Amino acid sequence: MLVKLKKNEKTWPAEIISQKNLEILELVGDSLEEIPTSITEFPLLRILSISSKSLKKLPPEIFLLPKLETLKLKNCSIEKLPSQKPLSPLKTFSLSNNELHELPDWIGELSQLELLELGGNKIKKLPETFKQLTRLKRLNLDRNLFETLPPCLEQMKNILHLSLDENLFSEEEKDRIQAVLGIWF
Repeated sequence: MLVKLKKNEKTWPAEIISQKNLEILELVGDSLEEIPTSITEFPLLRILSISSKSLKKLPPEIFLLPKLETLKLKNCSIEKLPSQKPLSPLKTFSLSNNELHELPDWIGELSQLELLELGGNKIKKLPETFKQLTRLKRLNLDRNLFETLPPCLEQMKNILHLSLDENLFSEEEKDRIQAVLGIWF
């Protein structure tokens, strides 16, 4: 279900609340400020996509959805992820164009994760647990604040697509990355 929010609509749209069997939900609009904790009332939700510049935080309950495989929170203003480790089998996690400065340690425990989009944030380093993402195939770290290649990325041989454009790498570091991973800038 695609729901385009009305201008200045700041709360969860009423037409969604009665749709308990939703499997796919996409919310688009710049005024949505919060995701209600009642998100858990959608146990069949597999795909959740939200785009709202006014959304600054997530309720930990979002990670209690048992079937959630795809979570896209693009073009929001999220500064920090909840400390609650996701219980859902996330395969796709997109947090592009937010305000994230760091990732929680639990990110490495997302054992089913195949695609992770973190472009357009303010991330400077990856947690040590990141190397546990053994199923990760695609990783976008474009437009962050990395000055050096996170060491764990050199060990992650299953990544088929790694994007690092527009970070703060020196020319020497770019040359090193090219030599180690074969990535051109």
